[in-house]
Amino acid sequence: MWRRSELKDQAKFHLKGKYWMAFLVTIIAGLLAGEGGGSGVGSSFNSLNRPGGNANGNFNYGNGSMFFDGQLLEELNWFLNSPMFQIIIAFVIAAIFFGIAYQIFVAAPIRVGSMRWFSRSRETEGTPSISQMFSLFRSGRYMGSVSGMLWRGLWLWIWSTLSSLPILAASVYFVIYSNMIVINRQGNGFSVDLNMDSTAGVAGILVLTAGIILSTVLSIIVVVKSYSYHLVPWILADNPAIGARRALTLSKTLTRGNKFEMFVLDLSFIGWYLLGLLLCCVGVIFVTPYYTATHTELYAVLRDEGVRHGDVTMEELGYKRVQQPEIQQPVYNTAYNNEYNNFSASNNNGSGGENEENNGSEI
Repeated sequence: MWRRSELKDQAKFHLKGKYWMAFLVTIIAGLLAGEGGGSGVGSSFNSLNRPGGNANGNFNYGNGSMFFDGQLLEELNWFLNSPMFQIIIAFVIAAIFFGIAYQIFVAAPIRVGSMRWFSRSRETEGTPSISQMFSLFRSGRYMGSVSGMLWRGLWLWIWSTLSSLPILAASVYFVIYSNMIVINRQGNGFSVDLNMDSTAGVAGILVLTAGIILSTVLSIIVVVKSYSYHLVPWILADNPAIGARRALTLSKTLTRGNKFEMFVLDLSFIGWYLLGLLLCCVGVIFVTPYYTATHTELYAVLRDEGVRHGDVTMEELGYKRVQQPEIQQPVYNTAYNNEYNNFSASNNNGSGGENEENNGSEI
C-alpha cells in the first residue's frame, strides 16, 4: 500500500531542477485547457405585501402575492421578440457549441499532453520539452486522446445528471403541484400568490427537502466515480491508442480499493491551497505543479501494482522492451522497487514516450 508521504517525497524529488518548467506547463494547460429601464418596470412590480399593505392582501401566516401589470408584460414580450434578443440568443448558442467543441477537440489533448509531460519528467533525468504537451495532436494519437477523454467526460456527465434529477423533480413538484405558487390573471396583468398554509404546500416543502437530501447523497457517488476515472488522462498519455473503453475500465481497476486514500491525499493539499488563497489567490498556481506531480507518482505506483497483479502489461501501456544482453534475468525499474528497467517509454506506433524529445526516456 502506498503512503502519501512517499508520493510527495517522490514528487519533490522529480521536480528538482524542473519546477519552473512544470510551472510553465501548468500555466499553459490552465490557459488553453482550462476555462434600459422606463417607468413601466419600476412601477409595475409590487413587492410582497406586508401587514398594512394594499388591497392585494396582507402578508400573514406566510402568505403573500406579487402583481405584474400588463405594461411590464408588454415590455417583456417586446424584448423577447426584438432582433437584439435574437442576436443575443444566437450568440449564446454559438458560444456554447464552440466551447463544447473546443473542450473536446483542443482542450482534452492538451490535458492529456500535460500529464504526458509530468510522466516523462519523472521517468528521465533531463527536463522534457514543452512540446510534449502538444504531442497528442500528432497523427495516430489525436483521436485516441479525444475519444478517451470524451468517453470519460460523458460518464461523469451522466452520473452528475442522475444526481441532479431528484432535486429537479422535487422543484417541479414544489412549483407546479404543491399549490404554493399560484398564478392568476388579474385585470390587465397577472398576480403570483404564495400560499404557505395549505397541506399541499407543506407536502411540497417536504418533497423539496427530500429531493435536496437525495441529490446530496447521489453527489457522493459522483465524487466516487470521479476518482474511479481519475487515471484516464495518465493512461492515455502513456498510450492514446489503448481505446476509450479500455482506458476507463483500467482506471476503475487500478483505483479499486484506493479511492478513499486518494480523497485523503487531496485533502492533504488543503493547507497548501489555503496558503495560496491568502496570497491573493496567486499562490494556488504555484501549488498546482506539486499537486500534479504527486498524482503522477500515484499513477505510477497504481500502474506498477496493476502490472504485478496482471491487470495490465507495460506493452499495453505503450512501452516496449529494451534488450539488455548483459542481464541474464530481467530487472525492472520504477521509482519504488526497480521493476521496469527493460522497458522504454515508446512503442512502434509512437503512442508511448518521446525518446527523441526527452533526450532518452528509458525507464
